[in-house]
Amino acid sequence: MSSTTIIYILIIIFANTLGAVSGMGGGIIIKPAMDFINQDNLNNINFFSTVAVLTMSIVSIYRQTRSGINIDKKTSLVLAAGSILGGLLGGEILQTFIRYASSLKVVSIGQTVITIGVLIIILLIAFGPMSTSH
Repeated sequence: MSSTTIIYILIIIFANTLGAVSGMGGGIIIKPAMDFINQDNLNNINFFSTVAVLTMSIVSIYRQTRSGINIDKKTSLVLAAGSILGGLLGGEILQTFIRYASSLKVVSIGQTVITIGVLIIILLIAFGPMSTSH
């Protein structure tokens, strides 16, 4: 097993653990961390990140149903369809950005900035002045 593979496994375990503790999911951490390591091309990193998040989601759903929590199938199907549509649309936007960007490094930095921006917005909504948890 290569050192990059071991590092990726550790990133995924750390991200999923932190995501489970925070309630936000580890996907928000996986991609920027893998980008930071910079051992693979952008498409491979996106693939690894997607597979890790998908696997984490499947395991989470399985554990929830085993513990007796009922999952509304209609809502689940709508969310799944939205996720697939969002993934396809995001992939197309990424490929367009790659075509017109000056380098893959610019694309990677752009993705990282967007990810951090989304994380900040989520944190502000969840814990900021607009939060209903106060």
